[in-house]
Amino acid sequence: MLKRFLIIISIFLISFLFSASAFAMNDKEFIEFCLQGWEKEVKEEIANGANINAQNEEGATPLMSALLRYESAHEIVVELIKAGADVNAKNIHGETALMWASNTSNPPLEVIKELIKAGADVNAKNNDGKTVLMGAVGIPNPIHEVIFDLIKAGADVNAKDKDGNTALDLAKRNNNTDAIEILTKAGAK
Repeated sequence: MLKRFLIIISIFLISFLFSASAFAMNDKEFIEFCLQGWEKEVKEEIANGANINAQNEEGATPLMSALLRYESAHEIVVELIKAGADVNAKNIHGETALMWASNTSNPPLEVIKELIKAGADVNAKNNDGKTVLMGAVGIPNPIHEVIFDLIKAGADVNAKDKDGNTALDLAKRNNNTDAIEILTKAGAK
């Protein structure tokens, strides 16, 4: 009886060791690899079955974490998207990867285009009701190409946040005449 038990346990252990998931790292480690921008390692871990939609305590995904490393963000984002990463996943604040990419003074333009091409919701709202476009125009010195790309992709220029503000209101608040002009030409009221 003991011999049978040991054989069954041995078979189970061997099966486990040779399954792809046995070699995949834990979610926290994978998110850290994406954050560090280690493209080669990220590709290897995706091949080994890493959870491409993992979330940390704040709800950040590998896709969001990769955006924090500008030098290698594009390559890692492309790999994660090819592997099926959810481009519309939200963190605990209701923010998506597209929001993270668009709401910065130095946005990775090629990454924004990849996210939109992969189906990122340009009208997604965070917990405060702010859209991607509101975030993009609500920062000092927004990048006009980001605003154009979001509008071209169907961003609602008249969407309102929980306080009743539109993207145009936020652009006016920041006294950004270029963003005001772009939004007005796109039909913002």
